[in-house]
Amino acid sequence: MNVLNFVITGADNSGAGVIRQIVRNFPSTYCHTNLFHPEPSKRQEAHVSYFGDLGTEAIPEWCVPDKTNPVQYLTKKIFDNNINAEKRIGVLLTYADIYKIELLDLFSMRCQEGDFCMIHIVRNPILSFISMKEEAYAENSLYRGRPLFIDIDELREFVSLHYLIGTKIKTFCADCFEFKYEELVWNPFFIMQSLREFLQVPITTQLPSLPRARAKKKKPLYRVVNWGEIKSLKEFSEFVREDALV
Repeated sequence: MNVLNFVITGADNSGAGVIRQIVRNFPSTYCHTNLFHPEPSKRQEAHVSYFGDLGTEAIPEWCVPDKTNPVQYLTKKIFDNNINAEKRIGVLLTYADIYKIELLDLFSMRCQEGDFCMIHIVRNPILSFISMKEEAYAENSLYRGRPLFIDIDELREFVSLHYLIGTKIKTFCADCFEFKYEELVWNPFFIMQSLREFLQVPITTQLPSLPRARAKKKKPLYRVVNWGEIKSLKEFSEFVREDALV
């Protein structure tokens, strides 16, 4: 029986994690995450939670820098490897993962072969970046509760990655369900129904409950001390309009 392989992608803090929570609750569906996380302990945990075996130090089963080829890890260990007889196997990969491992050509090849598709959530990169920094501040007791100062060069690099990877997804994989973060916020049930159809989950299957939404907060911009500087830069103009700040 063929397995439908899929990739969920988006920028950091784009809502891709919520999409993973939704699809992993579909019947006969599993979606990996953190397989290429910078912290080894999280990569180990992600691998063991599904496969249960790390291999040996000489021949690791999980992704170890300088010992594991990430592309081969995806193609030989992750895709099509449904140890619980799932009909759909997926993995969440951020733009940074895709860029670092150079995965666009692999996606193109898999799309042409069939039984492969992508789910792409698009969010304003400046809001994704600010949200990511807010999380980092919240996790560090030295910065928790302090106003955010955004490094312009770091933000510029993040936005460039958004252009480089985010705008190329459909070019490299025609079988792609792409939608905006705002659609997930405004109509999550519709997105869940669309995902079910896209992943070929039987229509007779009852939809799972939506992940519990976080309490709404003020837009993160009120804590960015150098927002005026960011807003004044022409290169960010399309992302700082009032109608883009969702």
